[in-house]
Amino acid sequence: MEVFWDRSIRYPFKIIHNEIGLKNCRFYDLRVTYTTKIMQSCVGIRDVADLLGHSKVKTT
Repeated sequence: MEVFWDRSIRYPFKIIHNEIGLKNCRFYDLRVTYTTKIMQSCVGIRDVADLLGHSKVKTT
């Protein structure tokens, strides 16, 4: 699976975040929400770790 939590997503988030004046919302918050949602939909832990770019499942 391809890791996509790179600058190609973080930078647009930062721009949109600033333009609409979001407060108390970090890119990391979206990452955690995404991880929670895919874990709830029974995606395997190894696949989740791969998506997040973790070399060890324990990190996930």
